[in-house]
Amino acid sequence: MNVEFKSDRKRLSDDELVEALVCLANTEGGELWLGVEDDGTPTGLHEAHQNLAGLPGLVAARTSPSLAVVVSDLAFSGIRVARIMVPKSSTEVATTSGVYLRRRLKPDGTAWAQCMCGWRMKHW
Repeated sequence: MNVEFKSDRKRLSDDELVEALVCLANTEGGELWLGVEDDGTPTGLHEAHQNLAGLPGLVAARTSPSLAVVVSDLAFSGIRVARIMVPKSSTEVATTSGVYLRRRLKPDGTAWAQCMCGWRMKHW
C-alpha cells in the first residue's frame, strides 16, 4: 500500500492536496495522512482543515472523473490528523484544472509526482 504524509502546519493548499490524491489514484491507490510530517511525526491539522466533513465533496468536485475518497478523523496523543483513503482508479484521474499526475519512487525510496502529459498518457 502507498502511504503519503503531508504537513498541514502552514495549511496545505487545496490544489496541492487534490494533486497528491490524484497521484495516488493514478498508481495503486493508498493513504494520505494530512497533518503528519515526512518522518511520520503527527503535527496536526491547520485550523482551516478542522472540519473534515466537506473534504470528500471538495475532492470529488476538483477531480475528473470524480474521485471518491474516505476521510477518517484520528488523534495521536491529542493531535488531530486526517487519514484519506484513496482507491486505485480504473481510468486516469485529473484535477479539474487539467493536471494529470502519478506517484513514482526515486531510487532512494522518496516519492515524487510525475506529470502524465499528452503523449505519455497515450503510451501509459
